[in-house]
Amino acid sequence: MSAHHAQAVQMAMVEFRGGADTTQRSVAQDIALTQQREIGIMSAWLTRWRLPQVSTEPPMRWMHGSGHGSHGAETGHDAAHSGSTDGTAAGVPPDLSRMPGMATDTELTQLSRAQGRDLDLLFLTLMIRHHRGGITMAQQSAARAQESDVRALARAMVINQAVEIDQMQADLHALGAPPA
Repeated sequence: MSAHHAQAVQMAMVEFRGGADTTQRSVAQDIALTQQREIGIMSAWLTRWRLPQVSTEPPMRWMHGSGHGSHGAETGHDAAHSGSTDGTAAGVPPDLSRMPGMATDTELTQLSRAQGRDLDLLFLTLMIRHHRGGITMAQQSAARAQESDVRALARAMVINQAVEIDQMQADLHALGAPPA
């Protein structure tokens, strides 16, 4: 989930720096801060449990019934790292096929090149999809995690991201765009 969060932070920072709508820039800042905080929490758990920050397994493998089973390590065992040189988003593993809601490299490029209102609309559309995927993963984590702290954070993610989706849908409507 950390890699998924890292992409949300990346997209939010693009909007924060270049969006036209002050409300959307504020939403982006909040998303970036919240998800970066959650990355820190998940990273601390892995350290406490003496687990590696980066897994050698495919991203989100635990969602498909073959997770680690210890401590609820599924919360961040695919944790992001920086320094990508293969054309993928910095901090995001190249195999994103199992991570619901992730933006493609092409979409990230479009987002980084968009300006003004077009940036606001693309950000909202991509982030709504990204949050839907995040909710799916957080629900799975809440259901499977052994640690109560992991379950609590996952449940909070579900609630917070659902609220943010509702707000972003309303923002799309206010900007005259169709729902995502």
